[in-house]
Amino acid sequence: MTFWQRSPALFYGLFFCLGTIIALVPSATSLSAVVPVVFLILPYIYARTWTAWCKALLGVATAIAAYCAAGYSTLPPTLSKVRIDGTVRIENITQDVRFGEQIWKYHIRLTDERLQLYNVACTMRRKGEGLCPQYTYRASGMLQRYDSAHAVFTPYTLQCCREPAFSYAGWRFTAKRQLRCFLSAKLPPNEARGFLEGLITGEFHDPLLAKNLSRFGLQHIMVVSGFHFSLLISCIAFLLRFIVGWRYVGVALLFAMTGYFLFLGPSPSVMRAYVASALLGIASLAEKRTYALNSLGASLILLLWYEPTFALQPSFQLSFLATAAILFFYNPVDMLLRQIFVPRTALGILSLPVLDQALYILLVFFRKMWSLGIAVHVIMLPVCLYMFQTFPLMSLFYNCFFPFLVTLAMILLLLACLLFWCPLVSEMLFSCTSHFTEWLLSYVYYAPHTLDKALIVPLIPGWAVVVYLTLALFVGIYSTAPRELNDPLGQ
Repeated sequence: MTFWQRSPALFYGLFFCLGTIIALVPSATSLSAVVPVVFLILPYIYARTWTAWCKALLGVATAIAAYCAAGYSTLPPTLSKVRIDGTVRIENITQDVRFGEQIWKYHIRLTDERLQLYNVACTMRRKGEGLCPQYTYRASGMLQRYDSAHAVFTPYTLQCCREPAFSYAGWRFTAKRQLRCFLSAKLPPNEARGFLEGLITGEFHDPLLAKNLSRFGLQHIMVVSGFHFSLLISCIAFLLRFIVGWRYVGVALLFAMTGYFLFLGPSPSVMRAYVASALLGIASLAEKRTYALNSLGASLILLLWYEPTFALQPSFQLSFLATAAILFFYNPVDMLLRQIFVPRTALGILSLPVLDQALYILLVFFRKMWSLGIAVHVIMLPVCLYMFQTFPLMSLFYNCFFPFLVTLAMILLLLACLLFWCPLVSEMLFSCTSHFTEWLLSYVYYAPHTLDKALIVPLIPGWAVVVYLTLALFVGIYSTAPRELNDPLGQ
């Protein structure tokens, strides 16, 4: 009860997520949602007070509202293939080449009043000349559902039906193309350039790179997440702190985050990272304290309100579960490892020889990396086995150092881009970034195949994963209880 009083946004966010999933998944599968619902409601019912019962009823009402919202803006579960005669609005554009042909992939919003479908999210692929995102098109074609989270629209006819207007999709596509041209002029044509372009734009088009990263469980590197926004904020704040006051720096950072979000596009991991970063920035300007789990709950509600089908996409699930695992389990795991690697005081560290000081700092770094890795894998290991039935064992080793080195490459790249007005320094940084990234990628491109050992399990039932995640949430809440009771401000 103390935990939910401190993090109400997470409480209602979980109800919102459960209501959305029940609306999208067939009833036979969504029965497993009863377990977390009972877990969330039971403490309030046991409290036997009107205030607690009202909060429980409000949580159920939140789930019902999410259920209705998801049914209004998504393709009904019973509908797998239907003829569409409506309007198409382009939300995002990506470009790729398959079998030597140029392919345009559009993320669109489809409306057909005849079938009572409004702003249904789906994808559309076309060859040859691309469509202009400034227009809204009158479309006729076939809409087909491939699973609960993905639908593809195959147009037969497309015709402009409205005057051109400003489109973020068009601006985003042009901005990303200009940035790639800028990086192409600064970096040599190799695997490192494609990797760096993907890191900063959020779009990877190299299947060989994706395959090599998946060998060692590093697919999450290809997803723009919170650390991208953190690096951007840190670099811009470092440059602005010598020019303007801290309040102006905070406002500039909010604008920079919003611009970067519009540049990347509305993917689940990007939106989650942006909402959390924006809430932190707004709270800092208002001189208020934020609670990370509340920010996670607010992100959950906003993302599923914007697009309910996010709830069934693996990128959404893995992004939120990994973030929750860090917030719940990093501190408890780190405290356990402190019993093995006993920390020293500042005076004790300074009294050591210089070499011992460096080794101690390195040991602390690895202790934090191990704490982070263990905390994440407590949740992600069973979820990954459920989704993919396999888990690369070398990911336990590679995730201890590879993300940190990628962070260094991102810092070098951002500094090189921000210091473009100083050509000598910028070119030096670009050269260092290219050589460092090429050396880093050699560890995944040229690693021997004898390292490709994986844990393979048969199909895991969905209800078992739901029960496990519910128990993990209970353990996470219990592990944070002493800190919450002793220090209500979370300091």
